[in-house]
Amino acid sequence: MLVKEIMFGYYNTQCLYVVAELNIADYLQDDQKHISDIARYAEVDEDKLYRIMRFLSSKNLFNEYQNKIFGLNKESKCLVSTDKSSMKDFVTFHAMYFYQSAKKILEGIKTDQIPFNIEFEQPFWTFLEEDQHAGTMFNRSMKNASDAQAKIIANIYDFSSYKKIVDLGGGLGSLLANILHKYRNCSGINFDLATMHDDAELYFKKQNLSDRLKYISGSFFETIPEGADLYIIKAILHGKKDDISKTILRKCKTAMPNHARLLIIDRIISKDEYYVDACTNDINMLNVSGGKDRTLNEFKHLLSDVDLHINSTYQVSQSLFIIEAIKTNL
Repeated sequence: MLVKEIMFGYYNTQCLYVVAELNIADYLQDDQKHISDIARYAEVDEDKLYRIMRFLSSKNLFNEYQNKIFGLNKESKCLVSTDKSSMKDFVTFHAMYFYQSAKKILEGIKTDQIPFNIEFEQPFWTFLEEDQHAGTMFNRSMKNASDAQAKIIANIYDFSSYKKIVDLGGGLGSLLANILHKYRNCSGINFDLATMHDDAELYFKKQNLSDRLKYISGSFFETIPEGADLYIIKAILHGKKDDISKTILRKCKTAMPNHARLLIIDRIISKDEYYVDACTNDINMLNVSGGKDRTLNEFKHLLSDVDLHINSTYQVSQSLFIIEAIKTNL
């Protein structure tokens, strides 16, 4: 029964949190183990842990073999903490924080407030700045996801014609690093808040890109670097309401020479095989930031209002797309 399946979704989250927090996937990565060994390793009750592992195995997250022996499969390997695309921190963060604020969604839509702000009595980004443990966990989880996406983006889109690229809100600079490694003829500016500066510069050195990639501190609500051939805003607009998104887009348009392009890398809601994925991420934005994921038509209207229009689109993965925009009426 669909209603029952949706209603019990909170058990999925919390059982997933248990195995992530106890590092069960790390323990199983070398071999299959009996539940008694797993429980001893995790220092928890054997019978209770078995019931949780059985539940998750019934949903194909782990493999359960005869005599209460469990092993990893393709799905649970992403919970291994050392995996390059590990989702362990992502799972833990959602279960600890977003799960808590989601209970305020009803109050949020009644009052036009953001559920996360109601639950934690402050905006999400302020919370991350003040809670060092949460901030570190969130940054790690985002880096793992961004690194995987960056490699795909560098291969999907042709960056060969751009000499100077600016990534707005680029974090440590993983996307630009992947682009610059593949396209040796271009240079990049990673533009983000001052708090990221030192870590980003160290990352550039480790990537041997300090000569072509530099960090500029600032806010895209103020002044952004001018005169580049390409501007990138990845996973920025989905966290913002329309009026704020338009402010950012106008700043981009002002900085862009007439020949420049703007790449918006974000999720697009469309009624295809990834419709549920897109709608789920949209609810996450409603819960945490007050922003939203958009349909392609909504992106067209958003860009049209600031005299930009869509030139082409490229699918990155599932509901994530690259939208190439240019100035209108050149």
